[in-house]
Amino acid sequence: MSTDCNVTIEILISGLNSEASIAAIKSHMGSDSENVFFLSQSSTSESTFRFVDPVIVAALVSAVGSALASLITGLFVLAKERGSKRIVITTNTEDGKETRYEVPADDASLEKIEKLIEVIRNSERARITMISKPWRK
Repeated sequence: MSTDCNVTIEILISGLNSEASIAAIKSHMGSDSENVFFLSQSSTSESTFRFVDPVIVAALVSAVGSALASLITGLFVLAKERGSKRIVITTNTEDGKETRYEVPADDASLEKIEKLIEVIRNSERARITMISKPWRK
């Protein structure tokens, strides 16, 4: 985990501009959104989405406290509202190890959220992608 107890999370959302994406995320976080630094970035990586370049929002959030839990919970709510089928979380640790987790967007159980928070807390960086395409077979 980062020595300053912060983790950077890149959030990829299609169909919204950066201001709308940040506003939507904040609206689902409540007062905890004041404890997260949001920054919009341009999409320079290969697009996960076929026809629309995603907006990339970077969130710098403390790995301790309730802001990370509010962010993850808010993203599940937003994903479900936007019709996403699944959420993909890719984490990177300081030693370069990359791990990928895929969860159904409608599975916002407390157990699932706590597991994802633990995974993100133990990473240096994380990328969260909301995917509307069906599951790969």
